[in-house]
Amino acid sequence: YTHVLINAVGEAIDKITLYPEEGYQTRGLLIEEIVDRIPPHTDFIGFSAMFSIEWPFSRRIIQAIKKRYPNIPILLGGEHATCAT
Repeated sequence: YTHVLINAVGEAIDKITLYPEEGYQTRGLLIEEIVDRIPPHTDFIGFSAMFSIEWPFSRRIIQAIKKRYPNIPILLGGEHATCAT
């Protein structure tokens, strides 16, 4: 198996993007940059959403991944996934 880890914050720690219409800012890669790093032959994607304040942005990333790769399963972990089960 080949594993690919995308550390969206660590790969662009100095990049800050404002989302004024939604009332938040992010540090790290843009959503498009994250999705571009996913190899097309991926079997599944593991995603972590650890804090409530992250959830709106995490949801946008997940939606972008599903749009590009609708047949790749996404496994979600962290606080929100755990409490929803």
